[in-house]
Amino acid sequence: MIMVTGIGWWRREASGCLLSSKESKETGQGVFSSQFKNFGRLDRDSKAAAYAVALALKDASMDYPLAPGLTAGICGGGPEGCLGADLLYFRDYVDCGRTLGRGNYFIYTLPTSPLAECAIHFGLEGPVLYAAGAPSPLAGPLECAMNAIGDAQADAMLAGFVSDDGAVFLLLSPPEKAGQKNCLRPEDVMDVMKKRQGANDMTGALGLLDNMIKERGIRTAV
Repeated sequence: MIMVTGIGWWRREASGCLLSSKESKETGQGVFSSQFKNFGRLDRDSKAAAYAVALALKDASMDYPLAPGLTAGICGGGPEGCLGADLLYFRDYVDCGRTLGRGNYFIYTLPTSPLAECAIHFGLEGPVLYAAGAPSPLAGPLECAMNAIGDAQADAMLAGFVSDDGAVFLLLSPPEKAGQKNCLRPEDVMDVMKKRQGANDMTGALGLLDNMIKERGIRTAV
C-alpha cells in the first residue's frame, strides 16, 4: 500500500516537516544531508523545490541516495509554471541587444527544470513530470504521482508545487520502506485538495494538510 509518509515545506522565513511537526529557520546547504552541487546557481523555484523535497524525505525518515531497489520519481506543479524564469531570460536577452541571453537563465525556462534538479541531487530515477490545470496546484501532481505508481513506473513519488511564497512536497511511498507508521492516504489528500478552493496557495494547502493530520491524530511526537 502506498501512503503519504512525509511532507516538507519551505518559505523564506521558515521551513518544516509537517507530519512530525518539526519547524526550523534553517536554509542553505544545512537542509541537505549531502552537499548539493552547484546549489548557488539554481533559480528561486529550484531552490524552493529542493528544500521542500529534502524536508519531505526527512519527515519520512528516508535517507538518500535511496535504497537499492527503490525507484522514485517526482511530479510538480505551480500556479505560474516557469513564467518568472521566462520573463527573466527574455529581459536579459533584450538587455544583451536581442542577440544572446545568459545560459544560466535559459536552463530554467522549462517548468520541469526545478524537478530535474531535484532528481539529479536526490537520485530519483523514476518519472520527472509537470502537471498543471487542476483545481489546485497540488491536486494535479498528486494524481499524476498516484498514476505513476499504479502503472508500476515507480515505487515511490514526490508530489508538490512551487509558488511565489515557497514550496510544499509530499512523499508517496510504501510505509515499510520509509520506516514511518504515521501517514495519510494520498486519495484522501487529493480529494480534499480538489474540493477545497483554499488549497490554491501555500497557506491554504498547508492549512488543509495540517487539519487532516490533526483530525486523524497521526502526528508524530517531537
